[in-house]
Parts: sequence; structure tokens; C-alpha cells
Amino acid sequence: MSIYNNTYNYRIPGHKYDSQCRLSIPSLDSTPAISETIGYGIKVIVSELPDNPDMSICNAFEILAHKICLEFEIDPQRLIYLEHWGKWTAAEGGYEREQEEYSLVKFEIVNNRPRYPDWRYLGEIEVYLVKQFLTIYR
Repeated sequence: MSIYNNTYNYRIPGHKYDSQCRLSIPSLDSTPAISETIGYGIKVIVSELPDNPDMSICNAFEILAHKICLEFEIDPQRLIYLEHWGKWTAAEGGYEREQEEYSLVKFEIVNNRPRYPDWRYLGEIEVYLVKQFLTIYR
């Protein structure tokens, strides 16, 4: 069961256009294997889209994470934030991406907002567990 699994729009202050990503919030509860690997809390998987018209999920982290927490009533202290960048061709995204990547984004909480992100690429086993988790809860 999924809380949310769809395209998600976000606007950067001062920007003319909305940005878009794929947002998956699989479930409030999760399997022990994934929790022991990446942490206990509410998992949010944000995927960059090849045709995103504005700011990337990486560059918009603080705005995007805060918006998700507000909209889905997630306590930032419980947020487990994963970024996903898929493979795509230059025709799909304007440039070639040859490798799929997942990152766990650690951050500080300042004034109840996620701030100061720090990305850690997930290893092969962690990626496998994340994909299994998504298959079960989507």
C-alpha cells in the first residue's frame, strides 16, 4: 500500500516554472530489512525526471523536503529521504545518464525544516533492498 506514488510538482521561489519529480511514499510502516539498512522512519523516495523543466531534486532539496513534510504531515525528525536518478538518453533528458543511482540524504533540522543535506550513495545491497521495498509497497 502506498501513501503517494505519482508525479509531484514543486516551485522554487523566484522561478517562473514548476519543477517536477516522481515522489513515492510507500507506507508509514516498513520491512525490518530496509529499516535496519537505511534507518527507521517514514521513507520518501524522490526521483529526478529526465524532462524536469526546472531545478533538479538535488539542488532543490531543502525546499522540496520541507514541502513534502508539510503536505504529507511528516515530522522532519522521522523523515528518511532517498534520491533516485535513473538512466536516460539524451533524447529523453537533454543529456545522457548511463547509470542509475540512489542516495540517502542525511540532513540537520533547523527551525523544524530539513537543512544542510549530505548525500551518501547507496551500495549494491542497499539499492536491492530499496527496490524490493518499492515493489512491495507501491
